[in-house]
Amino acid sequence: RQMNCRRCLEIAAFHLLCGSRCAIADQPLDGNLRQALDNVVSQIVAKPNVVNSVALVESKNFHWAGAAGLADPKTRRPMTPQHQFRTASVAKTFTAIIILQLIEEGKLRMDDRVADLLRPQLRTLEQTAGSLNIFNGVQHGADLTLKHLLTHRSGVPDYFFSKSTNGPQHGKSFIDVAFTDFGGPKSREIVNRHWEPIDLLKYFYDNKLGIDASFAPGQGFLYSDTNYLLLGLIAENASGTLLSSSVRKRILEPLSMADTYYEWREPRKGNRLSHHFLLLKNVNLDIVDQDLASSAEWANGGMVTTAADLNRFIRGIFHGRLFKDQETLNLLVDPRSGSTFTPPHPYFDNAPFRFNAYTFGLARWQVLDKYECWGHKGYWGIGMFYFPKLDTSIICVDNQVSENVNDFRDSLVRVLAANGHLSLEKAEGTKR
Repeated sequence: RQMNCRRCLEIAAFHLLCGSRCAIADQPLDGNLRQALDNVVSQIVAKPNVVNSVALVESKNFHWAGAAGLADPKTRRPMTPQHQFRTASVAKTFTAIIILQLIEEGKLRMDDRVADLLRPQLRTLEQTAGSLNIFNGVQHGADLTLKHLLTHRSGVPDYFFSKSTNGPQHGKSFIDVAFTDFGGPKSREIVNRHWEPIDLLKYFYDNKLGIDASFAPGQGFLYSDTNYLLLGLIAENASGTLLSSSVRKRILEPLSMADTYYEWREPRKGNRLSHHFLLLKNVNLDIVDQDLASSAEWANGGMVTTAADLNRFIRGIFHGRLFKDQETLNLLVDPRSGSTFTPPHPYFDNAPFRFNAYTFGLARWQVLDKYECWGHKGYWGIGMFYFPKLDTSIICVDNQVSENVNDFRDSLVRVLAANGHLSLEKAEGTKR
């Protein structure tokens, strides 16, 4: 497959891709470095089940973006750096930032009880917080705090992956039903219905998922989509506005992220969604072509964006554009705020996507045993990373569930290091 790379060689093109807030490179990008980065993207697409890929790198000295493959294999439309993609769990970082902003404004506190914060929804469903976490037969949900949810230390089971203990889905998870008989009536019934956030919480209670809690609140780490579903509801209660409206007003508009939106919740922005794939029973399924709705993702994963917009977002966080208080950013990147892991921890059982710390919607990695980076990954093959000591951001997308996007990132880092662009000695004075 031929490389289809778009670069920011001209100032005008640079502004179109990055927005007027990005710093213009001090020097032209070295031809050898550009070719080496282009080659990494081409090599990702050369893998058997990867159809397209896009990557972006920005440092203090240069900006590069490249893409390869086909955004849509049916129309043979080439992939470009401007193509959109579904964020999957990268959306959790947006939710966490909103919660942290509301804490800065005094509308929430880290030690607030979830039972109090979700009182309207619990009243509507005639449920209690206690049954969100039932560990060893004892209800612990009343002890849940906002911080437990943010840091995945709640023990609350994941509504996507935990198996039902009640009703017609007994013994099966949401994902089991969605993909075991992919495209069949039961699959389409659960995937294609329009899920409001309250419906997802009802699904959790109706299927008695809380009985599968892994530990009492604060006693361990379990990456769970339910945590961020609850945080989305809490953000709406505390702000008095829809989560999508808060994210647009507080993040997307200030950072000029014009190509990002909540799918199924907002009008579509643009018409450039690249296709993403899932290898299932030796068939490489085109999820976009299957026309499956994904409204069951929301505060935990229901956004569409571009590489340039994600780059604006992660740099906006670390350059202090989204917080009033520097201390908020300090807490965000302090591993003591959440959990640290030795050896590195997987996102979920047997996953290769391992990190060594997780705080408030951000994970930390030690890349090539040398470079610290923070960011988040998404299920569909999405990676958003920032290296604070180097003021370098990397966005990489392979749109394939079965691939490890960490490998994509690491290949780009190797190229940057080999070309002298990741010198820790030269990083003095870098913004954090």
